[in-house]
Amino acid sequence: DDLYSNKKLFQASPGTFPVANRFSFDYVFDYKTHRLAVAELSGRLPKPWICNDALLFFLAPVAASLFPDYVLTVNIVSDPTELQSVLSSAEGFKSVSATLTFPNGHRLGRQLQELKDNNVHHLKVDASTESKDSVMPNLPGFLKEIVEASTDYGKTSITYIKKEGGRLCRYITSKYPLKIQLRMKKGEQPAEMRRRVIQAVRSLRETDAEEHDNV
Repeated sequence: DDLYSNKKLFQASPGTFPVANRFSFDYVFDYKTHRLAVAELSGRLPKPWICNDALLFFLAPVAASLFPDYVLTVNIVSDPTELQSVLSSAEGFKSVSATLTFPNGHRLGRQLQELKDNNVHHLKVDASTESKDSVMPNLPGFLKEIVEASTDYGKTSITYIKKEGGRLCRYITSKYPLKIQLRMKKGEQPAEMRRRVIQAVRSLRETDAEEHDNV
């Protein structure tokens, strides 16, 4: 069914047993931070990368029509604690692939801000060891800055060796979306709940700014 008109678009053939479910997901878009928070609805929300592709699919034609001079990108904001856990537990790193899309209005670290100021819109970095037996004991400072920024403004894939047991593991930012733990209070109106979501989203942005100021 079409979500707007409820018009039937497809009907299964006789003798088949298709299953379709419709769910409504509450969401809040904060125009200041350009961040979108979507209710998980008890685990019914599709995988993060599916949501990412869906947003691009629906928004790309609108952006191209109304803002032809701008480039639309949609990034999953991932949980930085998961990344820090990987960086602290790794015995060594085999490969790192990171992609950044510099955002509007956000403050970045010195090196990344310099790239943005020089009209670099996308940045992709691939680093790997030469042989299967060698590892990077640590990530160089500039690469670590890119990887850490990718939790907000891009994506990263890391293949690393874990300290415990020396196992080869893989970390991908999109598997760990950042979650805000909020529940509606008793007697609370939906509008008030949404205001609390926006406050939580903006408090994340203030934390980012403090970290970047310390870089």
